[in-house]
Amino acid sequence: MFSFQTKPEQAGLRAGCSLILCVCLILFTGILSAGSSGKLEIFSGEPRLIIVNGYSTSFHWWRILQRKIDHYTGNNHAIEIVGATQSRSPIAYWYSLKKKRPRGPWKEKLRPALQSKGERPAIVLAQQSLQGSFDKGVNGIQDSGDRMQINQGADVLEMFVNALHKDGADLVFLATHIYKRSKEPKIGNERYALAELVKRDIPGFHEGPDVWDATRQHFPQAFVHDMAHPSAMGDEIMAQKWFETLLEYDGLDIPEWSREEMANAIHNPVEHAEEHYNSENRTNRGKPERKDHLSPGPYRKSW
Repeated sequence: MFSFQTKPEQAGLRAGCSLILCVCLILFTGILSAGSSGKLEIFSGEPRLIIVNGYSTSFHWWRILQRKIDHYTGNNHAIEIVGATQSRSPIAYWYSLKKKRPRGPWKEKLRPALQSKGERPAIVLAQQSLQGSFDKGVNGIQDSGDRMQINQGADVLEMFVNALHKDGADLVFLATHIYKRSKEPKIGNERYALAELVKRDIPGFHEGPDVWDATRQHFPQAFVHDMAHPSAMGDEIMAQKWFETLLEYDGLDIPEWSREEMANAIHNPVEHAEEHYNSENRTNRGKPERKDHLSPGPYRKSW
């Protein structure tokens, strides 16, 4: 025997189904929204591991950054910063661009640092360079119109970022080299490759600060006597620029005391202990490594 519903019953059923459908859509939309906008917060109060990657120009500034973060967070020590640096080591030194695999310093320093994150998200601050990354005979990016080398440089940066993600980095910030008078304008032009990479909208990647311009503005005072490595002023400038980048990423205001620290370092320069760089160079170079670890290719130079 068939049962037929009255029009009021049918209307009630349709209304109920519509209500259930609306609730489901709201919940589903909320889940999608949370997934798409719920980016990793750095200053959430939860444990975070920050790994600084670079070479001799990044031996010191991350320690100043740690001090600034501790001050900002009330010394809760939720955010730990460690260094994974190696002297004379642009990207081509860390990662074989030809074989597309990590080299010795990556395996010995960067990977162990990433593996130490435990349950914490790992955030990499890479202050790197494309020196040695281009084809033999090509001496870097010539200018803003050098599209071939800009795209090739962006490809190298993307390969580097993807390799970091593959090895466990949850978020990667990438900046290019500081001002380097002896190799300009090629060093400054590396920023064009970074700008191209930003356009590719890679998940888990964010542009780092422009430390090239920040250090160029204070040349030569921001450098030690070799005019290549940062002085105490240069380290403070880099630390502040990275601090501002991390805060801005979280949508937070920059505290005035941090700006005052940088202003004080600029107006009251103190000579940096160059012996420390020399000792760090010896420590990082250490015993001779296999040639595969040392040479990105036949075009290796002194960086």
